[in-house]
Amino acid sequence: MDKIKMLFKNTYIVIFIFLIIFSTIFLIILNKKAMPVIMNYASVQTKKIGIEVLRNTGTDELNELIDNNNLFSVTQNNNGEIESIDFNTRVINDALKIIAKNVRKRLKEVEKGKNLPDEIYESILDKKLKNGIIYEVPVGVVFGNSLLSNIGPKIPVKIKYSGNVSLDIKTRVSEYGLNSALIEVYVLVEVTQRTILPFQSKDIKLSSEIPIVIKVIKGSIPYYLQGINETYSLPMN
Repeated sequence: MDKIKMLFKNTYIVIFIFLIIFSTIFLIILNKKAMPVIMNYASVQTKKIGIEVLRNTGTDELNELIDNNNLFSVTQNNNGEIESIDFNTRVINDALKIIAKNVRKRLKEVEKGKNLPDEIYESILDKKLKNGIIYEVPVGVVFGNSLLSNIGPKIPVKIKYSGNVSLDIKTRVSEYGLNSALIEVYVLVEVTQRTILPFQSKDIKLSSEIPIVIKVIKGSIPYYLQGINETYSLPMN
């Protein structure tokens, strides 16, 4: 009887050691082979989330500022041709400050699993969102097969933003209809987003355009436009 017990005990020890070795080998293979695939997949998904957040950073404060002030003035000659477009620097700077402040606020909320796009709330449990998990990647994505992509355990994904929120005011002028110009004023927002998995992380650059004003001006487009190129940045910390 004692020999049988000892045999079972030794069998359990062997199985336990085998499981440890197997788990270690699996983690090594996962880290070296599978994790790059999973990281690339996670980066693509979190980039979509980040850009969606950046695109929806307009506020009532910004709209009120633009509505109550002339963002630019157009000078035309006697023939109705546009000679120059002069921008109101004060209003531009105020708009950039409002956008920078709001972008920083939104990104900080996203890091904590708050104020995310609606589709995220449909796929991630509230408890996980509170822990900053904004996405989950099934291990099955490493097979590159749509039938197998949802199998296996899910790896939690977090994101963090670092550096500065960089904003550049841009203009785009194009012909519109007959003898008219379409003037678009927008802000190019750039920020560094870090995608974080349990074993590694990856930094990616995000950029998105936030439209400020789109206006049609009667008159042909000039060869030279007097525009403005203002830059504003705000630290994430």
